[in-house]
Amino acid sequence: MSECVLRRDDIVLMLTATIDPGPTPLVARNDPQTRHRDYLVALESWLVSGLSNIVFVENSGYDLSKLVELASRHPQVQTQFVSLAPEELTGSRGKGYGELTLMQAAFERSVVLREATFIAKCTGRLRLLNIESLLQSLEGAHADLYCTFKRNLTFADSRFFIARPAIIQKHLFPLKDSVDDRVGFFFENALARASTAAIAGGFRWNCFPVFPYIAGISGTFGTRMTDSPMTRLSKRIYHLLRRYIYEH
Repeated sequence: MSECVLRRDDIVLMLTATIDPGPTPLVARNDPQTRHRDYLVALESWLVSGLSNIVFVENSGYDLSKLVELASRHPQVQTQFVSLAPEELTGSRGKGYGELTLMQAAFERSVVLREATFIAKCTGRLRLLNIESLLQSLEGAHADLYCTFKRNLTFADSRFFIARPAIIQKHLFPLKDSVDDRVGFFFENALARASTAAIAGGFRWNCFPVFPYIAGISGTFGTRMTDSPMTRLSKRIYHLLRRYIYEH
């Protein structure tokens, strides 16, 4: 596999959104107006993050005019909005299947995503508190995939990861139809399986250089995810130890 150096300007951020989740199971934060506010707050933080390309894709057919207006106030960022029809929302299998369906449709409709050097995918209602330091630490890095593995490599955090488009298209999307929250095979399981397959196929994985501090409110549980300073410190120490073990 040819070596690919990560540069900030080569990253396209894909923000996934379902403003009105309807009857999707395992979604505690399901009020559309509340979720819409979450997306506005998160998008504003990403617009000043230092990234220059954003694709915001939404699959419940909700009115995106306020989000578009917000993005228009930040002309330094090229922001594309992809709106999918409500019938493309497949909630019965759970939010993971719906999100993968959304991502695949976004790739089909967005040249920006298909031609990107790297895709940074983040759940659209969330933000990273340390995005600037994370981007600085990634500048010039030599890997094709950055994600956080858990549970003996069977689970990868799908809220935020960075990958080359080929990994997403060739390894993640083919697992979409296996994802079904009702039987306990989640997006996170598919991402872990796709990631290990990509590594076996010659792509290079690396741990994030710094721990990504995700902030926002969990859609699954409706609880705030912002950590206390002490919790952040403990996660940073754990992350440093994990990196050392992986690299040695």
